Amino acid sequence: LIKWFSNFREFYYIQMEKFARNALMEGVVD
Repeated sequence: LIKWFSNFREFYYIQMEKFARNALMEGVVD
């Protein structure tokens, strides 16, 4: 269960980082 939670947290952080990077790029373009 702990290992699953760790993988989920890692996946969540990667997704948030990707989303933040896209938002930042769009902000710069606009």
